[in-house]
Amino acid sequence: SRALDINELDIIARDGGAEDLGQSLVAIDGVLPSFSWGNFFLLLYNIRGTGVQVRTSLSYSNTWTYDNGTITNDDEFTNPNAVPGRGHRQGVSGSFGMRYLLTGTSFFGRALVASASVNTAGTPLTSNNRGTRFPFWDFENGIASRTSFNLGLSGTY
Repeated sequence: SRALDINELDIIARDGGAEDLGQSLVAIDGVLPSFSWGNFFLLLYNIRGTGVQVRTSLSYSNTWTYDNGTITNDDEFTNPNAVPGRGHRQGVSGSFGMRYLLTGTSFFGRALVASASVNTAGTPLTSNNRGTRFPFWDFENGIASRTSFNLGLSGTY
């Protein structure tokens, strides 16, 4: 994010909103979203008597931006249902993980927990918009993969 003079760009900012830095300055990281919606699904399973918890999650989001005034005309790539100048982003993420209770009696009380997970996040469609991505593993991008591996150790008291 960086601060810009609101007069430099045609940006819509809420009066007193988090992006309003005062003195005619706004903080931007891309074009400000107008509205968005998303879904998040989580499945947890505790294997009784083992201290192991298996979890998987899937999320999907849609975001629409304000018209920033830089694109005013249709071109040959404009979808007939599109509003020129208004942006749209989609995101999908999936994860699979396990947690192991090292000490304690539950995952929600006093405990020391070791965890491992695989997470993938990106757009739901391939770069050419002709196929969908598998949300739990990036099979397409090789070394520039959207998949990350995580190891953790946490404690609660």
